[in-house]
Amino acid sequence: PSPLRPASLVRHMVRCDVPFTASGILGNSMNRLKRIIREVHRRSVWQVLGIYAFGSWIALQVVETLSETVGLPEWFPPFAVALLIIGLPIVVATAFVQEGIPQPARPHQVEDALPATPREGKASPAHGLLTWRFAIGGGVLAFALWGVVAAGWLIFGRGDRAAQGGPTDQPASVVTIAVLPFETLSPDQDDQYFADGIHEEIISRLAGLEGLRVISRTSVLTYRGSGKDVPTIADELGVGFILAGTVRRQQERVRVSAALIEGESDNLIWSEVFEREWEDLFAIQDEVGRRVAGSLDVRLTPEQQVGIGTGATEDLVAYDHYLRGRDLETRSRQEPDFLASLAAYGRAVEVDPGFALAHVRMATVHSRVYWFGFDRSSERVAMARRALDRAFELAPGLPEAHLASAWHFYQVERDYEAALAELELASPGLGERAEYYLLRAAIARRQGRMEDAITDFGRSLELNPRSAELAMDIANTYVALQRHEDAEQYFRRSLDINPRGPSPYWWKAWHHILWTGDLDGARRLLSQADSVAERDAWRTRDWDWARLELLARDPQAALDRMGAADGDWIQFQYGEVPRSLMVGEAYVQMGDTVRSRAHFEEARGLLVQDRAARPDDGWILRDLSLAEARLGNGSEAVRLARRAMEVLPAARDALLAPDFRRNLATVYVIVGRHEDAIEELRRLLEAPSRALSLPLLRIDPTWDPLRGDPRFSELLVA
Repeated sequence: PSPLRPASLVRHMVRCDVPFTASGILGNSMNRLKRIIREVHRRSVWQVLGIYAFGSWIALQVVETLSETVGLPEWFPPFAVALLIIGLPIVVATAFVQEGIPQPARPHQVEDALPATPREGKASPAHGLLTWRFAIGGGVLAFALWGVVAAGWLIFGRGDRAAQGGPTDQPASVVTIAVLPFETLSPDQDDQYFADGIHEEIISRLAGLEGLRVISRTSVLTYRGSGKDVPTIADELGVGFILAGTVRRQQERVRVSAALIEGESDNLIWSEVFEREWEDLFAIQDEVGRRVAGSLDVRLTPEQQVGIGTGATEDLVAYDHYLRGRDLETRSRQEPDFLASLAAYGRAVEVDPGFALAHVRMATVHSRVYWFGFDRSSERVAMARRALDRAFELAPGLPEAHLASAWHFYQVERDYEAALAELELASPGLGERAEYYLLRAAIARRQGRMEDAITDFGRSLELNPRSAELAMDIANTYVALQRHEDAEQYFRRSLDINPRGPSPYWWKAWHHILWTGDLDGARRLLSQADSVAERDAWRTRDWDWARLELLARDPQAALDRMGAADGDWIQFQYGEVPRSLMVGEAYVQMGDTVRSRAHFEEARGLLVQDRAARPDDGWILRDLSLAEARLGNGSEAVRLARRAMEVLPAARDALLAPDFRRNLATVYVIVGRHEDAIEELRRLLEAPSRALSLPLLRIDPTWDPLRGDPRFSELLVA
């Protein structure tokens, strides 16, 4: 009789009632496992796995090469891996169930009477061939599917991206670099301004190179004296390379040492010392730029082949004054530094009247003096315009002049279309700069395009990642959109970058009130600002605290705050407000009509005098309307409040217009026109705004006269 196979043995045991002891069960399990192993071996599954693994490795090498060569997106290599993983069990399963192809019977076979089962451990030639076919075919099929998807993307998806274009599209070959502040080794430590000037000039020249993304100077300055190593700095700034250096100026010679370092590995790529006569300073800057470009394989345009950058003046004395001006201009946003920088630029153009870049900087600073409310006179506007005209006369098409013109149209004229046109004229010659996206975002926000503003603020933040102000701009834009969690995230980032800056604390506190109505939480934030911020850096400290105290219905605390204020005026970004206006509001809460009236009359006198010079200043009109309303001049108050809205409507400034609408609602409440006030509040709640929210509406004593009115109650439950 034929020997029993394992399956036959099991059937025999069942028929003969053989008991299934523990040892019997274990023996059966081992027999089944051996059978599976023999089947795996007989069907050459190991060969399938080996062949498939080797073929997959070859396929992935091809995929990676093609992805880098033709510019396929980053998700294509992982997609190919996924296809190969999916194909593996299919190929193995197919090989395992294949029984081989029956062969024609041969007369000399002695096993013809037995079942046609191939011999264990050996595969027929046809079966081996099929094993190869299964393994290779599965890999080819997966690779072919990847190729179809890749080709479709190249034909359709890539064409769509090319059609979209735009200045934010980045080729795969873009290199990122940060230029750390240059250390001065000059005997005279006052020469730090000179090292900073060289540093800024090199950043500007590198930023103009195609295929190179350069981190803004504002961000890299935060690493001066930080003691952080190169890999840490590169990681925090998100760059691949770091350029560091020193500057030494002594008598008639200049010595610049520069080193290019790979960020992740901290490996030195090159270092060099450039030493020239003082007159060859511009050549040193040009050489450093060329050296960086060559080392990073950055393509130079034909213009850059002639010279990466040329000095805007041949006179080094004028250039020295210019560098001093740049140092003063970027120190702070305070009026003394702005005025000192204007004086330095003035000396530069006295020495060299043809120094176009000095005229550009003068125009920019004049516009900023106007924008930050230090001087809103027509004379200041005229000085900015003259400096711009002179710059264009000296250097028509100068990118920096177009950029300064764009800022002027934005900050002074509020002509946003003209600002955008100038910005686009400046863009080709500037390269990718944080300032470009910053201004574009600021314009979008004033035009009410809040989502576009967030996108461009984000792009600017990528190039200037250590800017607390940019993070705060994004946060405040989210506040207007009532996206509170997003706003909180960027307020935290702003404070992490600069924990000593007062503005993020105030705006975070105001947002906290808008979001939750929690005055105690806002008070804690302002107390933190009190402990870290210098008084000169927080011009509105007493005003901000007084506003919070009035919201908390503590007029005496508000009076104490305003009593500590200096002078008759509180300066803020867009102008100034009479201190007596806030004092009058505190006495209104106290119910002291005599004292409140005296302070409102004082405020009106100051505002009327101020308005004589600026009759259409929206902020003066706003404050004057409040004073007139408190003094009982209802019709005049409403007229002035409406005029303020006409001067700065939402079409002209979507960010600030809600403040003027809230002021009109306040005037309506004071003069007893409650229905009109409720209608204005309704409009405020329907549009993006930092001026009002339901939590604030519920706690603000300004609206107490409306409480109990059913129409107002409807607003509170909206």
